[in-house]
Amino acid sequence: MRKAPKRHSHGSLLQGRTSAAQPSGNGTDALARHGETLLEDNHRSDVFEQAPVSLWEEDFSEIKRRLDSLKRSGVEDLRRHFRKHPEEVLSLARMAKVVRVNKATLDLYEAKGVEEFREGLSLVFSKESYDVFKEELIAFWKGKTLFSSEATNLTLSGERKDMLIRVAIPPGFEESWSRVFVAITDVTNLKEGIEGLRAFSDKYRKVFATAHTPMMIVDHGTVSTILCKFDKGANWAAPFLSGLISNSTPSLTI
Repeated sequence: MRKAPKRHSHGSLLQGRTSAAQPSGNGTDALARHGETLLEDNHRSDVFEQAPVSLWEEDFSEIKRRLDSLKRSGVEDLRRHFRKHPEEVLSLARMAKVVRVNKATLDLYEAKGVEEFREGLSLVFSKESYDVFKEELIAFWKGKTLFSSEATNLTLSGERKDMLIRVAIPPGFEESWSRVFVAITDVTNLKEGIEGLRAFSDKYRKVFATAHTPMMIVDHGTVSTILCKFDKGANWAAPFLSGLISNSTPSLTI
């Protein structure tokens, strides 16, 4: 389970400052630059929080230290190591720390708030989720800083969600993995639609395959597909290919 560290409140950035003396020119410039940095940070925070997709910021530094230790002990093939020690994947997953998530994440997992989400993290990961996490670690072990995959998670109510997940180690954190960003897109409805279309296609292909009479698909009066045995309908198949429709020809309109 990915753990979330407690937030620590920091004192005011201006704590301890006095107004008795006027700041020097250099001090004023430094304060201005500091103010600009704060504005940029606030802007990034707003973008993160209001993004329409699920965003996570995680800390993998403990995972990185463990993997570095494995390398020093002589492990060269992480996939082979995981095959011999499958329990290592779960152990490493527990080392991942969730620093923050945005509102879209709470909505996706049906969490009422951040605390409920953190407490329910052990419920959202399925066996498939850990398989994806394993592949993610193998990719980072090999030096990659970007990983993407399909994944399956559960909401806090137990509903299955199909997802596209992208994980990135940003520049400057390649050695520590102390900052890792995750973006998750819910594709459940899309996959259900694709499966529905596939089932529809399979159904009517079976109809065509077993029909004893030549058939075609007509879409708004235009022949879009002919699925027939041409040896039975050779005398009319060619005209259909040019878009000619005979009233006496059996057809299936959708």
